Amino acid sequence: MTCEKFGPRPIDYLPCRYGTSRTLYRGPRADLRGPYTLFLGGTETYGKFLRTLYPALVQERLGVTSVNLGLVNGGPDVYLHDRTATNLSLKAQATVMQVPTVQNLSNRYYSVHPRRNDRFLRASPVLRTIFRDVDFSEFHFTGHLMRHLQHQDDEMFLVLLVELRKAWVARMEDVIDRLAGPVILIWFDAHDCRNDDGPDPLKVTHEMIEALRPKVQDILYAPAPTLETAKGDHTDGMIFSPMEASAARQMLGLQAHIDLARILSSALRDRVPGMASRQTMPQNTPQTGR
Repeated sequence: MTCEKFGPRPIDYLPCRYGTSRTLYRGPRADLRGPYTLFLGGTETYGKFLRTLYPALVQERLGVTSVNLGLVNGGPDVYLHDRTATNLSLKAQATVMQVPTVQNLSNRYYSVHPRRNDRFLRASPVLRTIFRDVDFSEFHFTGHLMRHLQHQDDEMFLVLLVELRKAWVARMEDVIDRLAGPVILIWFDAHDCRNDDGPDPLKVTHEMIEALRPKVQDILYAPAPTLETAKGDHTDGMIFSPMEASAARQMLGLQAHIDLARILSSALRDRVPGMASRQTMPQNTPQTGR
């Protein structure tokens, strides 16, 4: 496979809308006239830095259209504010939802943008009271805000974290309840719940996932990088500029998408009644989407 990390041609994500939605999703716009599988999620589902991503690979394997509503840093709030996902799920054979991060949702401590869920909008009076010395006008993204508050006061940060986890479970239940048909969750962080300082408090926990199990058809863990993949450069097949190199290294690579598509296709055939089983792509043939 040729590595195109610093190639001159950027990816055209072909942004498109469905129905009357104001939200731009990754294109090309899917044909909704036949059977389809609906995909919801964040950056990995959107396929940042990749021309070919797991929803497209699932489509090739099953012969069923994939409708990709993944958004960069998308959280549950975007699907509650935008009824597109609810409406499209009515005719979907199944809905596959990537488990979102903890901090990208509005809660009683702060509000996020309804479509760009990683954008911090405002702190509540409660949060301003807890962290009196923090100037919240300096923050534009939830990740930056959370890191700062954790370093500011560990004890009060834990109070905030408890609320975030409760809000996350409740919000995810709301989203799942609005979706018609079988729902399968994909958990990308299941094998990586640490950061450079140890356990990452903002990662979704197993307890949070298990709270959702009664409401979904299945929960799949995204495949951990194999030893063979870890020996090489997992950004092989990804397309990004030198300024984007650091961000690209934090993403799942093409091989991880290929592995996930294989696992997910099998789960859909086994779990979803009436799901087509026609396979159109050799299982061991990587696709670069060029």
